[in-house]
Amino acid sequence: MFIRVLILPVTLISFFSSAFANDVKYIFPIAETPQVPLDGNADDPAIWLDKEDSKLSLVFGTDKYRGIYTYNLKGNIIGFAESGRVNNIDLRSLN
Repeated sequence: MFIRVLILPVTLISFFSSAFANDVKYIFPIAETPQVPLDGNADDPAIWLDKEDSKLSLVFGTDKYRGIYTYNLKGNIIGFAESGRVNNIDLRSLN
């Protein structure tokens, strides 16, 4: 019984991984944000997509000890909200 329970999941994983192997897409970075201060802790990015002009999309990232950075898609800092300790960013659509 134990062997049958293990074989089915392994078989399904093998099937799905080979079935979708040709659909794998690779994404490579084209920009990098600057490093936060040495005693900072960059974490938890969130990406807001501008549906009308994707070039105006924004990336938000926390410095867990200081606040939230806002970056453009080239990785440049365009804003910083000093708010003390921050943990995670959630984006919601109003539409």
